[in-house]
Amino acid sequence: MNCGAIERPAQLAGDEFEPGLVDVLLEEVKNRPGALPLLEYTLQELWNRRKGPRLTHAALREIGHVRGALQQHADKMYSTFTDAEQEICKHIFLRLVQSVGASRYTSRRAPVEEFLAVTVSGMRLRKRLGLSDNSPDVQRVLNALTGESSRLIIITRPSQSEAGDFVEIAHEALIESWSKLREWLDADQEFQRWLRRLRDVIAAWQTANRDEAALLRGILLDEGLKRSAERPTDVSAEETAYMAVSYKQRQQEEEREAQRKAAFEAEQRAA
Repeated sequence: MNCGAIERPAQLAGDEFEPGLVDVLLEEVKNRPGALPLLEYTLQELWNRRKGPRLTHAALREIGHVRGALQQHADKMYSTFTDAEQEICKHIFLRLVQSVGASRYTSRRAPVEEFLAVTVSGMRLRKRLGLSDNSPDVQRVLNALTGESSRLIIITRPSQSEAGDFVEIAHEALIESWSKLREWLDADQEFQRWLRRLRDVIAAWQTANRDEAALLRGILLDEGLKRSAERPTDVSAEETAYMAVSYKQRQQEEEREAQRKAAFEAEQRAA
C-alpha cells in the first residue's frame, strides 16, 4: 500500500490530509495482517472528525492513533453480538492468547478444529449457556470475526507439514489496546498459566513419540482433571484427549499394582 492509494480517494471527494499524516498511518499499519480493514476504519474515524476538508493529526491523536481506533472497532463488533455470541467471542479470544508472565500475554495460533471440537461437535458450550439447537454456534461467530467488515481474527492456510486451517488474532496490538480483552485475561491469569504449562507438556509428549513416561501423573494429573471438569469449554479436544490417555495409564498402573499385590499375598498364604 502506498500514499497515493490513500490520498486519491480523499482528493476525489474534495478532502485532503495534513502533511505527514498519511506517512504516520502507513507506518502504524506496516506489516500487520488485516491492515486494510483497520486502516479503513481509522480513515473513516478521521473523516468523521475532519476540519472542513482536512483530515488532521489532531483527530488521529483524539482517537488514540490506530490502536485507539482498533479498540473502538473491536468494541463496535462485540456490541453486535447477542449475549450467547459474546460468550463464544470471549471463549475464542481467550484461546488465541497465552500468558508469558505476570500480566504479560502474546497471541497464539490455533487450529480451527480446536474451536469446532470444543463448542460444536461436543456441544459443551451450548449446554453451559443453556442454548437451544438453533442458537448461534462458534462457526457463525468465527465467520463474523474474520469477515471483511471485521477482520479481528484471520484464517491462515497451513504449511505442507500441517493439516487444516489455523486461526489467530489479526492485530497483536489488540491484546494491549482492547480493554475488554485485557479484563478477560487478567481475570483468567491462573487458568491461562496452567493451560500454557499443559500445552508445553503435550508438545513434549508428542516430540517423544507419545512415550507413556511423558504422561501426567500424581497431583499434576489430579489438577488437570479438576480444571478440565470445571471448565470443559476452555480445554481443547487435544488437551482433553491427552488427559484421558494419562488417566487411562494411571488406571492400568493401579490395576497392575493390585494384581501384583494379590499375587504376592497369594504366595504368602501358600507358603
